[in-house]
Amino acid sequence: MVEDRKEKNRKQFLSLLKTLSAAFCLMAMVGLFIKYAPSASEDLTDDEGYGLTSNKRIDHSKPNKKSSSSLTSIEKRKYINYHSQPSNKCSINDNKIPCHKITADNQTTNRHMITNQHIIANRHNLDEIDDELIEVYDLIHDGQIEEAIQNLNILIKQNPSNYQAIEELAMVYLNHKNDKEKATSLLEQATSIDPNNDFATYELVELYIEQNDFQKGIDFLEELYSNKSSDSPNLAHNLGDLYLQKGDLDTAISYFEIAQNNSKNSVQVLESLASAHLHKGNIDKATDLWEQAATVSPNNESVTYELTRLYAKKGDYQKGIDFLEDLYNNQDADSSNIALRLGDLYSKKGDMDKAIDFFQKASDNSHNRNNVLPKLASAHLQNGNLDKAVESYEKTISTLQQSITEKTEDGISANYLREDIGQSQLNLAGVLIQLKKYDQAQEVLVAARGNLPHDNYIQKLENQIKSQIGN
Repeated sequence: MVEDRKEKNRKQFLSLLKTLSAAFCLMAMVGLFIKYAPSASEDLTDDEGYGLTSNKRIDHSKPNKKSSSSLTSIEKRKYINYHSQPSNKCSINDNKIPCHKITADNQTTNRHMITNQHIIANRHNLDEIDDELIEVYDLIHDGQIEEAIQNLNILIKQNPSNYQAIEELAMVYLNHKNDKEKATSLLEQATSIDPNNDFATYELVELYIEQNDFQKGIDFLEELYSNKSSDSPNLAHNLGDLYLQKGDLDTAISYFEIAQNNSKNSVQVLESLASAHLHKGNIDKATDLWEQAATVSPNNESVTYELTRLYAKKGDYQKGIDFLEDLYNNQDADSSNIALRLGDLYSKKGDMDKAIDFFQKASDNSHNRNNVLPKLASAHLQNGNLDKAVESYEKTISTLQQSITEKTEDGISANYLREDIGQSQLNLAGVLIQLKKYDQAQEVLVAARGNLPHDNYIQKLENQIKSQIGN
């Protein structure tokens, strides 16, 4: 009976790990230098002048006319932890470089994956997992943290080279004890045993960055790197990340180029190298690198997002359209993300009919709907089709409300979406006022006040309704 139970638990555990393995692969593709973007209702205009804005509030007091709309942004997908909201941004040398903390409802949340078992998610042979480690997982899952720590220490004492147990212990100290110093020490130990372990070095660099220990991380990883008989793209990439965060762009680029030479088609490395060149002001080089990354991974949202930003910054709308349309036409699988970016560029160029066409194609995919529908509504508004704008804003509100319901049922906080709903309600009310549908507009504003209780723009629109009725 006991053996049957262990075998059953083992099969369930391995099934879970296979799922986690896929998630970890997605995380690795996006890489340590993920650029998190705000949700659809937040502004994304940046210091570099990309000309990118989100579905921001529209001033309906101004005459509506066809014009080139600002390029809008979507909420980029978070591959590290799907429970997390967009990250804050850290400032280095007055440049916007993403830091590696993720916040939700003003609370710092784990950037790590759902369970502590991600240490094994990137293993080539899941059958090699020890039964003892699976039992430790059961203890962690049941909240028996102290017993799990005790068992992990026993495993490490029995085999000091058991990097899986060391990594797991590190994550227990990080996630359940909030002991970053202990976690860092353990991850250094695991990385010393296996310098090519992507997960351990990823988490270790994250901790160095969070604790501003850039030089400590550089010294540790450079010692490992110097002892390698051949170039290690993983170590070189992580060293590049640390130098980038430190502000030493030239050295960061040197390490990223080493990593690129040893991993030609790594989207992760190409993104990091492009980011470093961008912060040096080498916009053309950054564009070229992101084009390479997009060719390797056409539906990678962070890649096409950054690429579109650069086309917009340079005003190369047609060049961007030509490049992305070539990618779009050669895709057999879902290409809604590329359609979204084409809509952005056509919108920025001023071709609203084309923008609407591509936004509509992108909105047909449920994955993008929350992000695309506000853009589609804005494009209709720019094109003078108020009825279509109303329809799109109503769909936006409906899909966002559905997302809140689904996330709540899954035990995930979705309060951040309420502000998105409120912004869409304000824009909807503004369009309804233009259509002289004052009663409907007032009803929408009442609902908006529940989502944006301290927003003064609600009162402005209510006063506008009173003024219009008075006339």
